[in-house]
Amino acid sequence: MRNGKLKTRAIGFRVTEEVWAEAELRAVLAGKTVHEWCRDEVAERLEEGHGLSPGERLMYAEIVSLRTLLVDAFKLLA
Repeated sequence: MRNGKLKTRAIGFRVTEEVWAEAELRAVLAGKTVHEWCRDEVAERLEEGHGLSPGERLMYAEIVSLRTLLVDAFKLLA
């Protein structure tokens, strides 16, 4: 039981061989079964809320950095 809560529902879906292989690799690296890893990933994603994903945050930071550089460059030209 995770967080002391009884699991009473199941989620089932099919994935491609490529998706399964990647999930299996990540599960092995985490020391979990594929099913445990998937369950934990879904729960973690739901706990994150609706904010940006790590990849989206990285892209946002890069865009902000580029914007800052452009603004500074235009100030120098002016």
